[in-house]
Amino acid sequence: MTTNDSLPMAEVDSTTDSGIPKTSMEDNVPLDKARLTMLLVNGKRFTFDFDPSTSVETVKTYVLDHWPQDWAEQKPSTIKSIEFVYLGKFLDNDAKLKDNGLMAGNATIIHLVIRQYSKKADEDSKSLMAISGCKCCLIM
Repeated sequence: MTTNDSLPMAEVDSTTDSGIPKTSMEDNVPLDKARLTMLLVNGKRFTFDFDPSTSVETVKTYVLDHWPQDWAEQKPSTIKSIEFVYLGKFLDNDAKLKDNGLMAGNATIIHLVIRQYSKKADEDSKSLMAISGCKCCLIM
């Protein structure tokens, strides 16, 4: 990213020259950014810096748009397939990072879960709502 970009985030190289992942102790976290290390189920990691006032949905969009090349085989098609888990809870898309305790100047590991989003499941829930609606007829 360039310094002229309007997004309040930046990518951080998450490996050393030897290919070993960096730990948060090796880097100085900018005091105005929350450093998030995304951790996949397979153990792969990638680090990003975000403004703490950024929404979770914006972070998901940014991560999807800047998906690491070494994760290419696991790239989801939409942000609906991405879930973030922090301290055992799924983060709500509308919440800000700081609302979830992800403060500026801190480095944090977030579990990135890729769900298989099924269009059929979404259609089934809509049809179930239509079936469960009231089918009463009033005659006066």
